[in-house]
Amino acid sequence: QQQDDTIIDFTRLLLAMEIQGVQTYWHVNKDDTIYDSTSITKNYMVGNLGMMDVTISTWFGNNPLYVHMINFMPITPITRTLFASNAYIQQEFKTI
Repeated sequence: QQQDDTIIDFTRLLLAMEIQGVQTYWHVNKDDTIYDSTSITKNYMVGNLGMMDVTISTWFGNNPLYVHMINFMPITPITRTLFASNAYIQQEFKTI
């Protein structure tokens, strides 16, 4: 039982870190200062992120709708937690 609890706690930690990372580096607001480019923040979502590069495109196109929808997939029970901010969703929806 102790080992099971340790694994469960560890997976919860990993999930929390992933959600925090996505909400910090992929889901951006117009007031965020993590990226220098205002084109990133006005679109509310990052398409590709590299060591020195951040874009509003995907490997299959630069339509903002592609960027937003690829970041929604897959839709699972945790998606509700990932997109928990109604204010973010409302602003992000306006851009697509």
